[in-house]
Amino acid sequence: MAPPLRIILAVRSDYQERCLSQGTMAAALPSGARLRVEPPSRDELRGIVTEPAARRGAVVEADLLEAVLSESAGQPGALSLVAIALRLTWHHRQTADSLRLADYRAVGGMRGVATRLAEQAYGSATSDEQALLRSLFFRLTAPGEGTALQRRTVDRRELDGLADPRSIDRLLDRLAQARVITLDGTAVEAAHEAIIRDWPRLRQWLDDDPAALCTHRQLTHAALTWQSLARDSGALYRGTQLTTVREWERSHRQVLNRLERDFVVASLTAREEERRAAGQRSRSLRQLAASVSVAVVGGMGAGLFAARARRGRGPGGS
Repeated sequence: MAPPLRIILAVRSDYQERCLSQGTMAAALPSGARLRVEPPSRDELRGIVTEPAARRGAVVEADLLEAVLSESAGQPGALSLVAIALRLTWHHRQTADSLRLADYRAVGGMRGVATRLAEQAYGSATSDEQALLRSLFFRLTAPGEGTALQRRTVDRRELDGLADPRSIDRLLDRLAQARVITLDGTAVEAAHEAIIRDWPRLRQWLDDDPAALCTHRQLTHAALTWQSLARDSGALYRGTQLTTVREWERSHRQVLNRLERDFVVASLTAREEERRAAGQRSRSLRQLAASVSVAVVGGMGAGLFAARARRGRGPGGS
């Protein structure tokens, strides 16, 4: 009797929810049959780096190994970048029996690979996709200490309104396949900190408009707070905040998502309503003041008339 057929499906975590949302697949894969493969530990990664080289009779120098372990620590999607960087290092090694740190640095290491992949993805995109990619990376970047930048995890819903949903999905899939971003459920993040810190094109975008990132992050936070408060008018921008973001929004409209645009429009509408209400109060006060003035003048006139009448009826009057 032939052994039972077993089928093993390997699905990246960023595609898991999409696959399991299909009723047939979800029914065929009960929760007990699923095994989540976690990122390798430091010791496991050490073996991943050294064992393939050892099978080819080569040694990975300690300095190179430490650099790889250090640069990949805490990085989502690090394993694929390690593989690319070490493949390049192998092909550009200076000695046949060893991989050295100098060889690794010569090909850019993980940081160089990450920024190279980002630039390749941008260069292969259409003009519309490039504009969308720029808007996406504005969201994936947050101000750090001083002039430093850091990664920011974005919920997929935060991208609503940047472009047609299918265009957004296509771009995200391509960037994930190119190892430029990682997708985990609805979370979107740059695949490596180096893309945010070291990608020259992203740096140029931000250097061209230094205040844009802080203004945008503040607007995003304010809009999300407004949404969490059931769009309470008390959470809208007013005064200097609204004036600043209105000036900024005129030249950055393409990077705003649907919620942020709604927030700005609601803030402007509330300001106009407050101005109209203030104008109405001012007109009412002027009308009241005029009425009071007429009453006072009329009262004074009546008083003068009465006083004259009393003098006319004095001693000797008829």
